Amino acid sequence: MGSMVTCPPPVRQRCFVIMPFGKKKFSTGVEVDFDSVYANLIGPAVERAGLEPLRADTEMFGGIIHTNMLEQILLCDYAVADMTMDNANVFWELGVRHGFWPTGTVLLRGNPPVPVSRVPFDLNFMKYLPYQLDEKGGLTGIEDTALKLTDLLLHTQENVVVDSPLYSLIQGIKPPEIDRRKTDTLRIRFTRKPEPFYRELDEAFKKKDKGEALAEFVGKYSVRTLDSSAQVAVFLSFREKSMWKDMVEFYCLMGACVRESVLAREQYALALNRFGGPESQESYEAERILLELLEQRGDSSETCALLGRIYKDRYDGALKAGRDEEALGYLEQAIESYLRGFEADPRDAYPGINTATLMFLMGEGELKKHRDLLPAVKWAARLRTTRKDSDYWDFATLIEAAVLDDDWDIIPPLVGKAMIKGPTPWMVESTINNLGLIREVRERRGLDAQKLNSLIERMGNLKK
Repeated sequence: MGSMVTCPPPVRQRCFVIMPFGKKKFSTGVEVDFDSVYANLIGPAVERAGLEPLRADTEMFGGIIHTNMLEQILLCDYAVADMTMDNANVFWELGVRHGFWPTGTVLLRGNPPVPVSRVPFDLNFMKYLPYQLDEKGGLTGIEDTALKLTDLLLHTQENVVVDSPLYSLIQGIKPPEIDRRKTDTLRIRFTRKPEPFYRELDEAFKKKDKGEALAEFVGKYSVRTLDSSAQVAVFLSFREKSMWKDMVEFYCLMGACVRESVLAREQYALALNRFGGPESQESYEAERILLELLEQRGDSSETCALLGRIYKDRYDGALKAGRDEEALGYLEQAIESYLRGFEADPRDAYPGINTATLMFLMGEGELKKHRDLLPAVKWAARLRTTRKDSDYWDFATLIEAAVLDDDWDIIPPLVGKAMIKGPTPWMVESTINNLGLIREVRERRGLDAQKLNSLIERMGNLKK
């Protein structure tokens, strides 16, 4: 008789608790046991809200405590800060949290019968949930306050409410975001975490039928019980298998704060366009999302490149349907979007090589711009290939640039280096599609395409 298969416990969203440790005495002689406040009030209230409470002194991991503490402050989905005492460490940690996270932070303050400290001027306009302390500093009315804290945390999970004074008072300021390159390595880094969830996700991803394994894996969990890193790990894992429909559906199940991140919105737009096709409702929704991001945050290489891809797909579809004038309009839009992305960050060669390739497709009118742009693109890609975190796109860019330059001798070793980086099939397919566009133009212009045909065939075989 076989043993019963049990699912590992879900990874809950985390709530970091910023507060003093141990017993602290005020100038009045009143002593408050903050460990008791955590154990009897804050911890249980956070647990009831479906979150995992974390405090720096209870996190048993190696390394520098300040590094681990900062990671938790910055990476936890939610935070509770106890402001009862004028504690420099608490103020500093709260400042770090408010500087990085516009949302998800709840403030507490103990109210003893005789005031032992006052709220500093810079913090006295903020909302606090009070809890009661007796004359000796002991907790009173615990259950009522704990229920209120639980309700506050539940409300914060369901609603995106800006609670950071930095983001409330300064219009237009934007929180830090993960750039394009990290989307290609995030899933791998997440699966190195020790929790059973990440190990099982890694195992599902290694299986031959990744799609079925991932779908079965996700079915075991309630998405909202996963912390933000777990949600993003699953989200990007669907992308690696080109499971665009699943990716779209999973996005809609993720927590509000995760969905509102630039990374998630960009990748959701990518999935919508790939799932629906170039002239579908999904594609136009993807375009709307990316245009909204550009309006809110200004040009970025990743957002502009994803928008350029939408227009490039529409160009290809219109061209194959014989709608030449419409195709030309989409081609111009694609060039404009990719070029904006490269100008926003010339270190990112990905939008640059797409600009150069599409300019080549435009013909005589754009060839001079194409020739002027290509050296800058190659410089950016070569610079990236010398770094330890170089990726498939860096070498694929140099391959595409070499094709445009008719520099065939350097291509074979570049292909080998690109494939060593472990690209997913959709990445290689993207390169093959670009090479196919170049081949069509070369054939129309009466140029030899034999070497290019061989390269496309080779990359197609390597993709399998």
